[in-house]
Amino acid sequence: MKKLALAVTCLVVGGVAGLAAASTVLSAPPVFTAEQPMNPVSESDWEPYVATDPLQPVVYISARNENSAQQTMVKRSANGGSTFTAVTPLPMAGGKWQADQVMKVDTSGKVYVVWLTQSGGANNWYLFFSTSTNGGTSWSTPVRPDVNDTLAWADKPWMTVSPDGTHVYIGYYGSTKAKGGTPKAFIVTSVNGGTTFAVPQRVNTNDGRYWFAESAQADNAGNAYFAFSRETTAGTAGSDLYLVRSANGGGTWTTTLVDSSTQGPACNVASPPCLTDNYNGQIVVALDPAGRLMVAYTKNAAAGARKVLYTKTSIDHGVTWTSPVSVTADRAGDQGFQQIAAGQASNDFRVLWSDDRNGASRYNTYFSRTSDGGVTWTSEVLLSNVGTYPGAAYKTATGYHFPFGDYAGLAVTSTGANVAIWGEGENRDTVGGSWYAVGN
Repeated sequence: MKKLALAVTCLVVGGVAGLAAASTVLSAPPVFTAEQPMNPVSESDWEPYVATDPLQPVVYISARNENSAQQTMVKRSANGGSTFTAVTPLPMAGGKWQADQVMKVDTSGKVYVVWLTQSGGANNWYLFFSTSTNGGTSWSTPVRPDVNDTLAWADKPWMTVSPDGTHVYIGYYGSTKAKGGTPKAFIVTSVNGGTTFAVPQRVNTNDGRYWFAESAQADNAGNAYFAFSRETTAGTAGSDLYLVRSANGGGTWTTTLVDSSTQGPACNVASPPCLTDNYNGQIVVALDPAGRLMVAYTKNAAAGARKVLYTKTSIDHGVTWTSPVSVTADRAGDQGFQQIAAGQASNDFRVLWSDDRNGASRYNTYFSRTSDGGVTWTSEVLLSNVGTYPGAAYKTATGYHFPFGDYAGLAVTSTGANVAIWGEGENRDTVGGSWYAVGN
């Protein structure tokens, strides 16, 4: 791993009033390859994700292919992301279509994946879970980890797995009907590597809000952490940003408010559709080898104002947090769609985000890294080098039109390299593709 030349500087107040802004260092930033499409640009792949093997330079990237089957496709790299296999589909089970996949890899190389499948009707979506012990060549028969609840609609599953593969935790939103019943947030746990799952535990109250899992982490000592955003059913009153944590392998869960954001800016996409909550604050979490947590989240100073990316850290398993530090307060545009990952050293974190500093329908994706727990950050790196693939109609000289789907991904390989993947499109869900880049 290359060491970053980070200069420690004094914190200054900027961005949102009263919050500290971290300085970025004008030294050589990380270097990435030019972005590559997961599939040819004629394909339409959205909601991408990336997972890495903790001990081997193996990388998996995945995205939902918007073809007639709407099936999730996976590519594998055995050399840290330098080259990838051809795309292969996840097993279809229980219905039609797949969406919202999240993948993890344990220290034995076993791969875990959870996704949504439409089953039993247009308004019935359920979780399905599968594993692979041969690098994704074949998969176990998919099972429903949410089978012990009585809901008809599940959404936005997020999964984490302990490094040894013993504990599997899946957080998700559920309701009795499609976005119309009482919103419920659950975490379901397996203590035998996903062979069986316990009864899902509800982790929110009857407050009439949607709770969406955005990210999750776990260790071998029974600590597990989920980042949840809490929004109104109409998405019009901002969001509260929570860490939901367990210290006993998922036996019980505690909810801690990390921060809140007011209503985000209005949709500025030239060609809708666009969802209101695409612009609300969100939160993601990473866990370093020393047990330090860092959350990366977006919030604004006033309703309708642009959001800024902030971080906080915790050294007591999320019980208490440092004051927020801004990463992007000196940038223009509305920041969002962020992801975070930890490296192999203490205080080593990397963040990915998109913003529209170049104007309406002109988004780009950026990366930055800290090796001192967020006090200082490297100069940002532009990942979406527009014009590299001029055949993509949604790319222009100054950016792509809008992040494609609800997801992006960021992971660190066993050698310390970064693998980033994100969606670019005309808008949220009509025409677009998933793109990835690999860097130091």
